[in-house]
Amino acid sequence: MASIEPTHSPCYCVNFRRAANILTKYYDEAFAGIRLTSNQFFLLNSIAQLGACNKSELAQYTRLDRTTIIRNLSILKKKALIWERPGATLRNNVIELTEAGTAAVLQGTVIWEELQARTRQTFGEENLPTLWQLFASVESLLPH
Repeated sequence: MASIEPTHSPCYCVNFRRAANILTKYYDEAFAGIRLTSNQFFLLNSIAQLGACNKSELAQYTRLDRTTIIRNLSILKKKALIWERPGATLRNNVIELTEAGTAAVLQGTVIWEELQARTRQTFGEENLPTLWQLFASVESLLPH
């Protein structure tokens, strides 16, 4: 069977998705040692920053889709890293970290800082301002 060369698409969306998939896999492999994905760590860390929050507040804070939040929170709850206490309504239940969740954030932060340093080095410090501008430009494509 002949070797197939990957295509180099001119499509911005495809190329951003490829880059995002590679970065996600890179981060996920590093977080696997503490049995988390990068998304799960991001949510745990966001909850730690907010203190206590409901799903809508977490979605607004992280700029993630509420269904993505709910799916990932279900996994974190099964892992006993978060707990929910009743809010004014079921939609307003308050999410907080458990002791194990707080420990996971501390462990994950060490891993995250190492990943960030290696990623910064790979991208080049001189390119970071442009990268941040590109992120902002992509986010401006859809109104918030």
